[in-house]
Amino acid sequence: MKRWIKAISLLLAISILMGMFAACGKSEPKKEGQILAVYNGTPVYESEVQDIINYQLVTRVNEQTTEEQMMIIMGEAIGTFVQYRILELAFNEKGIKIDEKLLKQRVEDQKKAINESFSGGYENWKSIYRLSDHFLEEDVRRSMLAEIYYAEVIGSIEVTEDEMKAFMKLHSADYYNPAGYSWSIVFREVKDITDEAECAAANEEAQAFIDKIASGETTLEEVGVDLLEKYTEKDGYTKAPIFNGKNFTDRQTIIYDIPSEEELALTLADIGEFYAQRDGKADITSKEYANFMNWIAETYEVELYYALQNTEVGSVYAKPLRTFAGYGILRLDAVTEVSAFDNYEDVKEELATKVLEEKFEKNFLDYLETLHHKYNVEYLYTSFK
Repeated sequence: MKRWIKAISLLLAISILMGMFAACGKSEPKKEGQILAVYNGTPVYESEVQDIINYQLVTRVNEQTTEEQMMIIMGEAIGTFVQYRILELAFNEKGIKIDEKLLKQRVEDQKKAINESFSGGYENWKSIYRLSDHFLEEDVRRSMLAEIYYAEVIGSIEVTEDEMKAFMKLHSADYYNPAGYSWSIVFREVKDITDEAECAAANEEAQAFIDKIASGETTLEEVGVDLLEKYTEKDGYTKAPIFNGKNFTDRQTIIYDIPSEEELALTLADIGEFYAQRDGKADITSKEYANFMNWIAETYEVELYYALQNTEVGSVYAKPLRTFAGYGILRLDAVTEVSAFDNYEDVKEELATKVLEEKFEKNFLDYLETLHHKYNVEYLYTSFK
């Protein structure tokens, strides 16, 4: 499908941004402001697309977003609004109508869910995203239209063996399993990695958890939940959630082959001696500070590699791993001995689903392309070419 929307003029961008707050609280958008598009002879006014533009801006724009990118986002929002309007028009001509009673029920269900899950409830959600009462109904309507289209066409889309094999070949990197180690880690975070007393307490607590996991009293997942509940963002702990989770280390990336505890101790001692002039409390531009950070990084890398090579699958490493975030508890989940591609038969079901999704998306976009021509869609704002 052609990219119908590329960018909005700067004048319109400013106009829409200035109107963000004005849209809040309206139950029905008035047909006012600039006409941005026309379909089947029906004009689309600026006020009608205010909600969807506001939502896209709040959810997609950040400090790194350029002016041109922002205008593209707003243009795509207008395109989405128009596309679903012409989709509903096409359905109506076939005698297919949205179940308005079901729509209202879904809107109420969504409001209830937002009230239960969003801080400040539905009213605060609307305020943060700069939305009117009308937005949720329009959004649910778009979702229901998509469901109708899916039900209409999905049964007619066929997926062949050749297509699945071609997809697997095209995306071969996704089905390649290099030899290596799959592992999981959770952290007893520390706020200050240079604070010896805090580090000692964290190390001791992490070791106690390791001993409990090893004895079968608890699991790594349960420990992860306990730690995140105990050391919360409210209290200034922020790094652990970023690093917690599953990881994979390719054998080819491991540069240290350390077969024994004695060799590990010697290697760690060598790194400590190399960075002997280290001080984590020194000025961050100093050599001593750089040495401290390098010391932590390299000792962690060495002990991580040792743990991966010398821990039984399904077990946790016997000691906490000191890192920038705190003290990590590592479990070795699996070891892939030989690099290999997935067997086609083993991933056949997944391939069928992905090819079907890909064909459905193309079918949907092609259909929208047809409707753009059928209903003489025009976008009337200035865009960059």
